[in-house]
Amino acid sequence: MPIEIALPGLLLIVADADGDAAFLRDRLVTGGAGQVAVRHTATRAAAPRLLRQQGFDGVVLDLGSPASADLADLAVIVAQAGQAPVIVIANAVDPALSRQLREAGAAEVLDRAEIAQSLFPRLVARIIRDPHAQAAEVELERQMESRTGDLVAANRDLEAFAYSVSHDLRAPLRAIEWLAQSVLRDEAPSLAPVVAERLAMIGRSVDQMNDLIEDHLALARIGRHKLRRGTVDTPGLVADILRDLRHANADIDFHVELGDLPDLRADPTLVRLVFQNLLENAVKFSRLRDRPEIQVGTLPVAAAPHGPPVYYVRDNGVGFDMRFADRLFDAFQRLHARQAFDGSGIGLAIVQRIVDRHGGRIWAESSVDAGATFYFTLDKTPHGVAVTHYAGSRR
Repeated sequence: MPIEIALPGLLLIVADADGDAAFLRDRLVTGGAGQVAVRHTATRAAAPRLLRQQGFDGVVLDLGSPASADLADLAVIVAQAGQAPVIVIANAVDPALSRQLREAGAAEVLDRAEIAQSLFPRLVARIIRDPHAQAAEVELERQMESRTGDLVAANRDLEAFAYSVSHDLRAPLRAIEWLAQSVLRDEAPSLAPVVAERLAMIGRSVDQMNDLIEDHLALARIGRHKLRRGTVDTPGLVADILRDLRHANADIDFHVELGDLPDLRADPTLVRLVFQNLLENAVKFSRLRDRPEIQVGTLPVAAAPHGPPVYYVRDNGVGFDMRFADRLFDAFQRLHARQAFDGSGIGLAIVQRIVDRHGGRIWAESSVDAGATFYFTLDKTPHGVAVTHYAGSRR
């Protein structure tokens, strides 16, 4: 749906070539500007007469590659335009040319390359609305457009990297795994025990590398996922996740206490990953207790009277030292030895990425051997709620 930028009054397009005038008109009317009042087009020779006969609120003048005669035409049109700003379109605009055109009366000088950008109609709209204060706003618009382009390019690079990881890096890993397994299978009777163990280590390392690749891709997918908010049945969602966790951890007799869990307005797919990662961690880090206990709920309304619900997942597990809490949500960072607790360290990085995308916050409270509590919102952090630490992964 086009963004409506309604220019006040009348806008005159001045271009000697019919094709250039039509292109400018099309860009302003249909190139993202919505309702733009382009009422007239004229050649440079006819423009002064038209400006005398009828008042215009703005002029877009195509000068191509300006020469001395073009500067003279600009001066005449500026004189006849009165208070209406004259926006000049030129080829290969550099600082010297821009200064020269401004000295001849141009309110703003735009490079022809900018016409094809969605920014062009917005620039024209801002200049026409306030010709005396447009410089800073136009520059801000340009910076925003540039940064948006940088973000789009960065996302493309990320997608290319994810594709490379998923295809290019997996092929040599499969070859390494196949070779190690072939040697173990075909030469087993003649292999020294130490050689057999080293080949088995190769296989385990390949499995670990494959897991890291999958985690990289999972984190990248969160950023590319299109956010679709809907109503989430939070109690039903948590019950489904707990049922799966009990099935996957049949050897762990963990107890769960459910508090108030109001429904959410969030992306159902992503919010499932939030609760899933937090609950998986709670089970993992409390499994060594005689009676693993997990609590899931929200803080009382009195703790956050002016904001969205604050959800929490609490366990009575091994906890962590808060001195290292700044590493919690960094990807592939671990606060516990891999030998004691498995995982790559990606879980809480994914959780934070999801919470950030919803405009919320996540923080943690813990002490060594005294369990941990993770709090999060899926909107701005409520007033009056103390945020102890933000950050990352216990996995």
